[in-house]
Amino acid sequence: MADADGIRFSHPNPERIGQKVSTDASVPLSGEIYMGTQTGTLGPSWRVKGPVFDGSEVIGTVSVGILESQGTGEFVGNLTWIIGAMLVAVVLGIFGSAWVTAVIRRRIHLLEPHEITALVRNQETTLHGLSEGVITVDSSGTITLANDAAARLLGADDGVLTGARAADVLDDELLAVLRDGEDAGRPVIVGSHVLVARGTGARLDGEAVGATLLLRDHTELHDVVRRVEAADAIIAFRRRAGLPKGLSAETLDRVVIALDEHPDTSAAELGDVLGMSRVSARRYLEHLASTGRAVRALDYSTKGRPGTRYRTIETVSQAVRD
Repeated sequence: MADADGIRFSHPNPERIGQKVSTDASVPLSGEIYMGTQTGTLGPSWRVKGPVFDGSEVIGTVSVGILESQGTGEFVGNLTWIIGAMLVAVVLGIFGSAWVTAVIRRRIHLLEPHEITALVRNQETTLHGLSEGVITVDSSGTITLANDAAARLLGADDGVLTGARAADVLDDELLAVLRDGEDAGRPVIVGSHVLVARGTGARLDGEAVGATLLLRDHTELHDVVRRVEAADAIIAFRRRAGLPKGLSAETLDRVVIALDEHPDTSAAELGDVLGMSRVSARRYLEHLASTGRAVRALDYSTKGRPGTRYRTIETVSQAVRD
């Protein structure tokens, strides 16, 4: 400590007390704090100098520091411990990261990131490509997954279904199937659809668990079965009865294809399409009608006697559904 004139009032060496300081004190005398390295009577040192105020007037300075040799020695003396601590931290970090990696890989069944990405994409493609509706519910009754078919059959948006409470978006019959479970399938009417609902059950040993609800459109299934039965009947009839004399299987196939492409047509119009006479085309059309593969309809828009127009069975079924 020194006064404004730089005369020491204290010093580590008592013989220096009362003498003038050997370093520049202009910064603390101006009211600022100085930090830096200066060379004093004890040698180079790292020091801090600050002003001493009496009210607003600077009346002296105070200086605190440590010799560079002492600080360097302490740093070198502790360097071994510092390096050792850093090495221990690095080793612990390596082993810790390896352990965490092993735990995570076991949780994801040792799959690599690109394998997980491919698995998720395949699952999404398969799930949303199914014609059967799939809804999964967690133990709290919240829908965690709903594919496109489920949203279509229920007449809702799949984004609305996911995250909603099952009790808020499913009717009582579907909730009963979901809660109680149904292996064989239970017919349920939802809007204009007749659905076959199957469920895994939402309780196991009296505790709430996640459950899955599967929905199949019975209306579409019945239509497919009816078409298959009709096709089988036609094939059986053809094998039993054969083609009438004068008709060929190749030309009949051409007539069938043309009739599918030009529904509600007459024998003359179909003959023009195939490049055959009206009489020949009429024989093939009448054969299709007699075997149940086409239907006749009278056309009263012609002059004189009403004409006859033909359609395939599938075209008629599609028109009725539309």
